[in-house]
Amino acid sequence: MKPIIIVLASRNETKLLALKQAAEQVFNGICETKVVSCEVDSGVASTPRTFYQTEQGAEYRLQALKAAYPDADYHIAIQGGFDRRDTSACYEQACVIQAAKGAKSIRVDTMRYLLPKDLSDLIGSNVDAADALKQLTGDKDTRIRSGTLGYVTKGTLNRADFLRDPLIVALSQLKAPEGAYV
Repeated sequence: MKPIIIVLASRNETKLLALKQAAEQVFNGICETKVVSCEVDSGVASTPRTFYQTEQGAEYRLQALKAAYPDADYHIAIQGGFDRRDTSACYEQACVIQAAKGAKSIRVDTMRYLLPKDLSDLIGSNVDAADALKQLTGDKDTRIRSGTLGYVTKGTLNRADFLRDPLIVALSQLKAPEGAYV
């Protein structure tokens, strides 16, 4: 049996690790999987500041990925972004996962969490999230490793684990027989 090819619209090592772990759990014992990463443009700012922009970035990445890898079995796009909280001056982190198997497409959102005032103020003043984290932590690779999640939880939560569970949901729903989800 040939391996299932899953293409990820990112070369980010943390996202790649999360997808590999999710695929191993979902397809364990059923078949071999091969995860391929590819960088595609999101069509939105590097730090989307509305949930709508975050959704659009995930969808745009998914469509670009499907065009670049039409023969892949599964296509996965992950887009992080920020949204102004209704009752707060602070932003919250949001992450959208768009996934497709052929014409079947689903969306899974990760947990949203409020950002602390110092980080929220920088993002609100149009500082890119990676630059804001660098200013606050001195770490130039924060976006790749721990991101805002690591900053908010002081490293207690792992970003790969945070993405893995929603990816398991996405792959499981796509793997399900046609019509299982309306």
